[in-house]
Amino acid sequence: MTTRFLKVIILLFITFSSINVTMAEAASDRQVILISFDGMRNDLTRSYVKDGKLPNIKNVIEKGTIAKYARTVSPSLTAPSHAAIATGATPLKTTIVSNAWQQKDAALTKQKNAFLSEFEVDPLWVEARKQGKTTATVAFAGANPSTGKQADYTIYYGDTLSPSNQEKLKFTEASGWSNTPTSFSPLMETSFKIKVEDSKNKEIHVLAYDSSNDETKNYDKFIVSDNKKIDKKGVSPKDWGSVTLQVKEDQTAGFWFNFTSTDPALGKEAVMYRSAVTSGLIDGPEGFPERIRDQFGFFPPQDDDIALEKGWISRKEYEEVSERFVNWVTDVSLFIKKEYQPDLLMFYAPQIDLQEH
Repeated sequence: MTTRFLKVIILLFITFSSINVTMAEAASDRQVILISFDGMRNDLTRSYVKDGKLPNIKNVIEKGTIAKYARTVSPSLTAPSHAAIATGATPLKTTIVSNAWQQKDAALTKQKNAFLSEFEVDPLWVEARKQGKTTATVAFAGANPSTGKQADYTIYYGDTLSPSNQEKLKFTEASGWSNTPTSFSPLMETSFKIKVEDSKNKEIHVLAYDSSNDETKNYDKFIVSDNKKIDKKGVSPKDWGSVTLQVKEDQTAGFWFNFTSTDPALGKEAVMYRSAVTSGLIDGPEGFPERIRDQFGFFPPQDDDIALEKGWISRKEYEEVSERFVNWVTDVSLFIKKEYQPDLLMFYAPQIDLQEH
């Protein structure tokens, strides 16, 4: 949480068992900011604040108000809890009774996904709009624009168009690339294919080049592209890179990657981790979706439990995946706060919850 949120006169710090929510109202522009830290336990938060490990949260508590006897709903899962935070109503009224549940008379394999479902009680961002307030939500559970009009500015989880994978690559001499970088060894290339939902397989190309003039084959930079056109610098092994894919006319998606194993001479097979291909839903006034996509890129994956379990990525790399998501959501939220100045801004940080799982 940045210090920009701490310049406030009234601060409410509300704890719901496994979820901490920070709400700030600035006297100068009357903005209310509500941040959900999913999985942030009340007892541990208080303990860490006491030990001096959470200075920003301590600042919030000291300058505002902390709820001593907050109580969560049952079940205390992400979707029902966030529905309660957003509406002040119990699962009995919101109808969000779990993260997923079995529908009456439906096949056992067909469950209702709470994160794609509509509340039966209007949430804060809808009620505030009815009163002429400008509202914004970023990744906040329940604020799904596909269920109907939500906040004035809404960003939510979109589709996972392809699962993550571990790509094993063999390189050969490159050809057909444009705007190639200087390489002190012959350019090398390889490719792999991604099945993106119902579309044809997308071929992804990888270019390797040697940026060090040391008279040895040392392929230390990689460029990944879907069209062999180079518009960015190469990334080093172990560093993260990304590829944006245009999947529909008004929708972008993409994936992140890093090379977990490479031979400097590329005589052996290289191993690359590729994240899931993800997209986001963006709803707002004309020009808003384009502005978010142009400035911040595609909606990133929030985690990858399967890759961690299979050993495709290390625990540190797993944490980098989830941290990237939280930073993306935070950066986008701060941008919306500054550029569009909503009266109410609500956004979601799942990183603590993901680490606990």
